[in-house]
Amino acid sequence: MNKEYYKKIALKWAPIHYQYIKLDYDKNMKDVSFETKTDLLVPVNLDGYTNVCECGCRFDEHNTNNLQSNDVTKNCCNEFIRKYKNKEEEWDTRDIRNRLKKAKIKNLVPVVYYSIATTSNHFFILYSFYHANDEKHPNDMEGCLVIIERDKENDENNRLVGMMTVAHLYFPRYVYKNRLKFDKESFLDIITSDKNADKKRIKQIKKRLNILGTQGNMEADDENDTTRALTQQETQGHGLYALGENLVFPFNIIRKIKTLFGKLDFVVYYPGTYAKPYDVYDLIRYKGMPHYSSLYYELVDIHDEQGLCHRISNNVNGNSTFNENGKFHGNSASPPWLWVEKKDGKELTFWNEPAELADLYFEPSDSTKPFIDNDGYKKTMSQNEDGHEHVCDFQKY
Repeated sequence: MNKEYYKKIALKWAPIHYQYIKLDYDKNMKDVSFETKTDLLVPVNLDGYTNVCECGCRFDEHNTNNLQSNDVTKNCCNEFIRKYKNKEEEWDTRDIRNRLKKAKIKNLVPVVYYSIATTSNHFFILYSFYHANDEKHPNDMEGCLVIIERDKENDENNRLVGMMTVAHLYFPRYVYKNRLKFDKESFLDIITSDKNADKKRIKQIKKRLNILGTQGNMEADDENDTTRALTQQETQGHGLYALGENLVFPFNIIRKIKTLFGKLDFVVYYPGTYAKPYDVYDLIRYKGMPHYSSLYYELVDIHDEQGLCHRISNNVNGNSTFNENGKFHGNSASPPWLWVEKKDGKELTFWNEPAELADLYFEPSDSTKPFIDNDGYKKTMSQNEDGHEHVCDFQKY
């Protein structure tokens, strides 16, 4: 198994994602508003991802053979001079709000980062969704762990069994077609029996469990060769849930009111290997209508050059993207290696212990394989592919 194999696996099971958003067009800037940009899926390095010139045009826009409008020619300079002179500047999250305000919508691409851990019985696929701004802090990353049961003889018979998502400090759990069991009371016993657990957090988890009713089945889209989880994400706060699930109570009420008065829309993102940059017209053309804008997001291996691993490896004193503790600057947003649950004072992370997390919160049904097997991990989240040494290790955080 190699990198291309895992890329195909990630693409095959990637979710279809519904993003709530307030679509506003800024006539003065001829762009969408900052509030709209806040809810768009974007790369962590923003317009650096599309290789932008100092004049604001992309490299390919300087080639007149690729231009479709004379208007673009007038806006581009004669010589391409890269906007970001070094990686630290390109990947700087310390002033991300101002960078987002200045970035042109045409230079932003929908991106979702992924990594995969493998056992003999399962694929644990982690999808991470980044927003450059949150209503309470700069930088925001939330996501989902999709659990795929493997058929050792034939990958065509692999199947979706469940999912865990990241919604602020809470991790909702979902099962698909009763292929797993999730016992709410048993889960609460695990949480409350932890003597070292934060009591405020326990109270919050209990409250949200009662609100969300996370014993419910998740929704998915059955295609010819795969079954894609359907996910949804809040506007502004960006908590991520399975589609059809009740959202956190205050947002659910606000969402219904805004939708009623046409103040809240949504876009639907579909997975792809390549995504076009955003276009103002594509985003706003269905505003106030019963239709929605559909876009492709680009899947990026978290270990690739455009991924996040190279920004954290050997990060002792911090850099322009992450603090020394592994968090984004602003110290409120956690990347996937810091998505952690606690049990008996021990930390179980989405990154290092996905099988153990699944085993903690789900029970296999009669027809489902166990999460923990004697072979252990064939590939961890930190590995590029089988047999390779860890290319990024966040254990120290």
